Amino acid sequence: MQTGQMGEYFWIEWADKNLLELLQAFPEIVTGKYLVNTSFDSGRLSLSAEELEQGWKRHRSVSLSPKISRVRQVPYHQYDEWYLYSEQPAESTLEDIEVFINNYRFSLAEGFIPEIQNRFWRQMETLKPESYLAEGDNLVFATNQKDIFRRVSLSP
Repeated sequence: MQTGQMGEYFWIEWADKNLLELLQAFPEIVTGKYLVNTSFDSGRLSLSAEELEQGWKRHRSVSLSPKISRVRQVPYHQYDEWYLYSEQPAESTLEDIEVFINNYRFSLAEGFIPEIQNRFWRQMETLKPESYLAEGDNLVFATNQKDIFRRVSLSP
């Protein structure tokens, strides 16, 4: 596990944990939140008729969730990337989002390509999510919620 801070965001990265494990241990990361998906299994999240009925929406290349009440509502695969919000984000703020998790070995840790990391942090400043979750070669969690960061970083 590696940790760090950039601006108002605290981040954690694991090489040996997956998204489902994290969310099962800390459901509060997603419950009560609105999620924006930019990558699902390295592509676009296909929304079923049932998900559309439940309030999921498509906006250009991203999918937007209704307010999440339980972890099972979050589609899960690999090479998934999510931005989490306490309030439904305005669709106009979700234009031209760059996907980072599909970059080979994407990481926020020192040693990864600085140019890509800089673009990631600029996008975080622009989108202003509460949290970011992504699983690719590593599991990456960044949040501006210091309390949840502390609890997650202290867990085994």
